[in-house]
Amino acid sequence: MQAWCKDCLSEAIKPLRKNYNQTEAGKLSALKSDLKRRGYGISFEQYQQMLEEQNGVCLICKEECKKGRLSVDHCHKTGKIRGLLCRPCNSGISNFKDSAEILQSAVEYAKERCQT
Repeated sequence: MQAWCKDCLSEAIKPLRKNYNQTEAGKLSALKSDLKRRGYGISFEQYQQMLEEQNGVCLICKEECKKGRLSVDHCHKTGKIRGLLCRPCNSGISNFKDSAEILQSAVEYAKERCQT
């Protein structure tokens, strides 16, 4: 048996990992691993329950996730989980520093200056 260094082994299994991550089993495994690694304190079953309660859509834009899966949104100060959001909405909340005041200011700005 030949021993591989960490870098060579990583390169050798990249194509296998990429193909596996595109399967349903791979996506499920990645979600379970992500929930555990990020330390949200919820199980895969709890994630699934939240997803079902939200009818599979983002709590902000009410759309299904077009790419990947809905993200677990949480308060950075308390760690409390608020719900599941698509990546753009989750990033938006984060970019506005989880501040209701800043978000309200952005809403007012958009109403005044954006044509819809």
